[in-house]
Amino acid sequence: MGSSDFDAMMDQAREMQDYAYVMQARAEQTEIVGTAASGAVAIAVTTAGSFQSVRIDPEVLDQGQGEVEHAVLDALRDVAAQMQRLGQERMNGLQELLDSMTE
Repeated sequence: MGSSDFDAMMDQAREMQDYAYVMQARAEQTEIVGTAASGAVAIAVTTAGSFQSVRIDPEVLDQGQGEVEHAVLDALRDVAAQMQRLGQERMNGLQELLDSMTE
């Protein structure tokens, strides 16, 4: 392996490390809001998994414990689905970076 090959490999490693730092920063800053019951229940969480808030409109509370539990669970499922989609998009970005390094 020549010096230029090693330098190129080190540059690629730095690019990947930079990408990882950017993704971590985005995860800490990106907030997803899952909703249910036509927006009457909302749960906010960062993509790093830090829960930020829960909002339940009083009308939902009047519907009884079972309805509240169902709406909260639906909002959590919405958050999980959004996080999964976002994670897939970010993995696609990583794959594109890796592909560009091998060309």
